[in-house]
Amino acid sequence: MCDASGVGAEVDERTIPVHPVTAKICAQLGLNPLRLLSSGAMLIAAADGAALVEGLKAIGVSAAVIGRAGGKAPRLATGEEILPPGADELYKL
Repeated sequence: MCDASGVGAEVDERTIPVHPVTAKICAQLGLNPLRLLSSGAMLIAAADGAALVEGLKAIGVSAAVIGRAGGKAPRLATGEEILPPGADELYKL
């Protein structure tokens, strides 16, 4: 999304929702849940992310603010550069 928009982003990977079952399976298998294909997930950019999250939750849709677009090169909260997606983590198995 950032590449297409010509902006960077600051993403806090700790705020990205991961289903507890997914987290447990990934921990057992040594996989990074943030590198799995995320079928059914949607990334949305909005001027007021908090209001969007509240509106979605009001209609039963799980949502979270995970970062902010703009600024320099895309980075994680840890300061590491966000790399383009590679092969799905499941290929490691």
